[in-house]
Parts: sequence; structure tokens; C-alpha cells
Amino acid sequence: MPECRIVSQLDMSAEHRKPHEEITRALKRAALAGIPLIDPDGFEDGTTPFCDSENFNTTVQLVAMALRESGLVPGLDTSVLANENDEPYVMVEVHGGARSVYLSRGPEVRRLTDDCEAAGWAGVLAVARELISFSNDLH
Repeated sequence: MPECRIVSQLDMSAEHRKPHEEITRALKRAALAGIPLIDPDGFEDGTTPFCDSENFNTTVQLVAMALRESGLVPGLDTSVLANENDEPYVMVEVHGGARSVYLSRGPEVRRLTDDCEAAGWAGVLAVARELISFSNDLH
């Protein structure tokens, strides 16, 4: 019997984790493709968690577009769906070009961060990391 190795979730996430400098460059590069600039200087590094800001939902969509257009996460898209009585949720979608299929998963919008306490630009990077993680899970 061939030797098998079990890969832990930790091993997988570390392998796919992008450094914040690479994500920042990708978000800035997207401005060249016509995506509104997501500028680190446009976010105050205060103490209010970014996921509590009124711009959170819009920024999630802009970050997803920027990650896709920069080439960092090809095929990534989002659809924010809101009902009056419920917390808005988002469908994170990835188009698998080789298989010509769309894969999606839908969490509440506020769960699209890997650090709920991050403020300012760190909060935007937390959203980008979580979107990258979601897209990796969908493949």
C-alpha cells in the first residue's frame, strides 16, 4: 500500500495565504482596470472595527472585483443580497474556467473577514484574505 500523508487544515491555509503586501499591490493594480481605487490612505486606522463601518458591504464587492481584475483571484465575483429583516449575505462565486462551472457559497456579509477587530486598511486586508480563503475552498 502506498504511503499516505494527511494534510491538516493549517497546512493548507498557510500554503494559500498571501502576504499583505501582495494583496495591497493587487488592490492598487485593479485601479488600472477601471475598478475604483481602493487606496490604503483612504481608510483611517482608528479603533472602530472595519466590519462595523457603513461602507463594509460596498467595500467587500470592490475588494472582490479588485482581486479578480488584478489576476490574483481569477473568476471571483460576489452578489450581496439583502432582505429588510435579515442580515445581508453575500454569494461568493468563482468561475472555474477549465471546467466552465460556477461554484458559490453564501455567508452573512459580516463573516467575510478573518479579523473582526481589524480597523482601517487592516480591515480591508482582512476582507481580502477571507475572500481569497473562500475562493480556495470553492476550488
